[in-house]
Amino acid sequence: MIASMVKLGMKWPVFEGTEMMDLLEFVKGNANGPKETAFITPGNPSEGRRVFVSKGCIKCHAIRGEGGKGGEDFGKRAKGFYKSLTQIASLMWNKGPTVLAKMSQTQSGLPKFTPKEMADLISYLYFLHFIDEPGNPMNGRKVFSELGCSKCHGLDGKPGELMTISLSKYQKTVSSIDIVAGIWNHGTEIDKAIREKGLPWPRFKKGELADLLEFIRTKKN
Repeated sequence: MIASMVKLGMKWPVFEGTEMMDLLEFVKGNANGPKETAFITPGNPSEGRRVFVSKGCIKCHAIRGEGGKGGEDFGKRAKGFYKSLTQIASLMWNKGPTVLAKMSQTQSGLPKFTPKEMADLISYLYFLHFIDEPGNPMNGRKVFSELGCSKCHGLDGKPGELMTISLSKYQKTVSSIDIVAGIWNHGTEIDKAIREKGLPWPRFKKGELADLLEFIRTKKN
C-alpha cells in the first residue's frame, strides 16, 4: 500500500476522532452483496500479550520498562489506549509508515495478523490502562506488618503471632488478580478471625494494596 501511495504521489492519511469509524460505516453501507448482521467477538487480553511478543512488537515497544527501547513505552501511555476499537486502530494506522518501514528492515519482516490476533492485540492495548503500575515490595513489607497481616500469615516464612496461614502458593508466577480473588474468596474466614481476635479491619490507602500484592508475590529467601 505504501509503495502504491508513493507512486501516486499521495500522502499517508491520518485519522482523528471518529473518522475511521465513519469511514468503516461508509464502506459497509456501500459494499456490494447481501446485508448481514456483523458480530464483533471481543479479544482476549492474555492472548493479545502473546501476539504482542510473537509478532515482534515488544522488540521496539516496552511495557513499563520490559521490552525494546526503539519505540515509546506503551505501559507509560496506557491511558492513551483506553479508547474504542476504531480509535486504537486509528492510532496504529497513523504510525503506519514509520512502523512498517522499520519492521520491513528486520529479519522477520512485516507480520501478518488474523482477525482474531488483531482483536486480541487491541484488547491487550486497551486493558493496559486497567493494570496497576508494579508495586514496591519494600513498602509492601511495611504494610504487611502495620496492617496486621503478619499476625496470621507470618513474615519471611515464620509462624504468625496468632495462627499460621501460608501464602507460599502466591510466591510463584501468579497475577495480582489471582491474589485479589483469593483474598475475596476467604473474606468470610478473614472477617471471622479478625472479630474473634478483636482486631481492626485493615483499610488501605492509595498505592498500599499494589505494594502489598507485590510483596506477597516476591519469593522469600
